[in-house]
Amino acid sequence: RTRPWELPAGATPWPAELLASVILRTRSGFRTPAEGPSLTWYREAHNDYLQVWLEYGVIGLGLHIALACIAIARAWRCNQRNPGDPLPIACGAAIASCFAHAMVDYPLAIPFVLVIIGGYMGALAAPRDDKAGAASPIMPAAGWRGSIISPPIRYALAAVALAWLAQPALGDISVDRTIRYLKEGDVERAVYWQSVARRLEPRNAAHYWAEAVIWRDQAEASGDKAIAARADGLYDDCIRANAYFFTCYLERARMHRLRPGLFDHPVPPQEIVAWTGEALKLRPHSILAQAEHVRALARAGRVVEARQVARALLERRPES
Repeated sequence: RTRPWELPAGATPWPAELLASVILRTRSGFRTPAEGPSLTWYREAHNDYLQVWLEYGVIGLGLHIALACIAIARAWRCNQRNPGDPLPIACGAAIASCFAHAMVDYPLAIPFVLVIIGGYMGALAAPRDDKAGAASPIMPAAGWRGSIISPPIRYALAAVALAWLAQPALGDISVDRTIRYLKEGDVERAVYWQSVARRLEPRNAAHYWAEAVIWRDQAEASGDKAIAARADGLYDDCIRANAYFFTCYLERARMHRLRPGLFDHPVPPQEIVAWTGEALKLRPHSILAQAEHVRALARAGRVVEARQVARALLERRPES
């Protein structure tokens, strides 16, 4: 999920006095307005309904609300038809609590939560009517009589659906294996598993970036131009996968600025400035983006402009 809005004017990174409460890592996704240092917000709205409206508009929000209402109404009707069956009321309560939680957080952005909700809704889709002693016509219990789709096709469709829903989780497993092999110094296996994660989640720019960094480090260590070209291609793929992922612009610019000899046709300095400028548009208050933009400007001979940006950065963030 990408951040669909720009930071407001005057926004700054997380205040230094709050960094002490963060253990082992900074929280670069958080921002605070200059006029309200006690207020912070994340790159995504802590409200799935608002986030869906921002990303998909009124139609998406309507479908989102309709899904919740239909599921809860289905649970209520099933419970009314068969009060002795605890399954409908349990599934309905679980679904209702999740959609209520979505008012103050973004649980529906988590793949595992979606899988669980899908399971609850599947359980509600064809409840057994114990009073009548018959199964729902949607999914007959015995012999699959009355069903248009045969059992093998149903099983195959269910397997495909589960595999599709499990892609983010499988991607995380692949990333864990990548990290393990990197710690062991087995770069070949590490880059293989990172490529698996990238293929499982082709819209996740972080996977492209991570694989590009591995190839870049190998290119810098070996001086191999083919490996450098591979890293550069992955940075380009990263930008195409998610144009809002500003880190790829910065890393690509840094590689070309520091290691032009790794390429048969070095990128002109002005193109490097264009990359850092694009990153700066996406994160206008990022220290990393501003610092890399200053270096790119200086390398392109635009020293006066580089000094202006550097002075402005030091005035806002002296610790930088």
